[in-house]
Amino acid sequence: TVDRLRQQEDALIEADEEMTELLMAALPRRLALQVKEGNSRIVEAARNGTIIVLRIEGLVEGDSNDPTDLRELGVDLLGELTQVADDHGIEPVHSNSTQPMWAAGLASGELEAEQALEFATECRARIAAFGDLSGLALEPRFGLASGELVAGLVGTDRLAFDAWGDPVRIATSLSAIGESWQILGDGRMVETLGDDWPLERAYGLVVLAGEQLDAWVISPEMETPEEDMVTANEDAGAQP
Repeated sequence: TVDRLRQQEDALIEADEEMTELLMAALPRRLALQVKEGNSRIVEAARNGTIIVLRIEGLVEGDSNDPTDLRELGVDLLGELTQVADDHGIEPVHSNSTQPMWAAGLASGELEAEQALEFATECRARIAAFGDLSGLALEPRFGLASGELVAGLVGTDRLAFDAWGDPVRIATSLSAIGESWQILGDGRMVETLGDDWPLERAYGLVVLAGEQLDAWVISPEMETPEEDMVTANEDAGAQP
């Protein structure tokens, strides 16, 4: 009887740990425990923040003809980027494997634009390394936008953390119209950046609705795989 009670207690502890792990993976850490305690109707009033949208091409194509292999690679990559987000204090927002979204600053109510950009920069480097190892020709595009946001939990059977506001719309648009490996930020976001970030105005960016976007190309130091190949070829051509 004692052994049976211990087994039941161990099973309950294991189930509790699994639930906590699932909630932590899907929701911001600061909200996961509230949900675990039964509070699933969380809506945060409008506050400042920065949205990061990543659009990845190449996860549905590649050398492998097995869709399952590609899905697993996508899950692996998203898991790696989720860890990067956690390290930078960036919170996950409702998204999918080919267009994940995160938010910076919602916990503090500040824009946290520099924190968001540092995260996007590291994600770009991780994606480049992942593409090299997996043999996939990945092409990431980043859109970042700052401003006032409303966030909260959505869904009933499967809860997710979502955000609404102009920054979501703008960041999503920027990630769709940027060039491969490019990080685009809106005007509000770049206003708060320090002088260490090289910026270049992006002219003529228009979304389907005809709206012209105030956008900037942010160019942290990093060679993309294409640039790296060009450099290698130039070096080889320079050899006597």
